[in-house]
Amino acid sequence: MVADSAALADAAAKAVCIAVMGGDVGEALRKGLERAGEIEGVRGALIIYGEHLATFGKLPKIVKLEGGPSEVLRAALHIQA
Repeated sequence: MVADSAALADAAAKAVCIAVMGGDVGEALRKGLERAGEIEGVRGALIIYGEHLATFGKLPKIVKLEGGPSEVLRAALHIQA
């Protein structure tokens, strides 16, 4: 979830999760995207339902990171090993 504030992103994520229910994956994703679009201040959403995903709005570039948590943290903080 990408929103104007962390608190809004958290609340919006909860609302979208509640909307994404049911056995019909396509319908569940449609409801989730619809709910995300109704929330003022939400700029983007990524919904993953099993092996399916849907997006709404603008999302940051998603990149693949290699290594475990400590290597990822070092890379994010630009710390040499």
